[in-house]
Amino acid sequence: RDFTIDDGELTPTLKIRRKQISKNWSSIIESMYTD
Repeated sequence: RDFTIDDGELTPTLKIRRKQISKNWSSIIESMYTD
């Protein structure tokens, strides 16, 4: 799905909020880097 302002993943100027994205998607990010 796309990142949205409503989910707190983007600022009103459409910049990425990295901390929020890593919090929301941590399990997927971790699975990308595991053996």
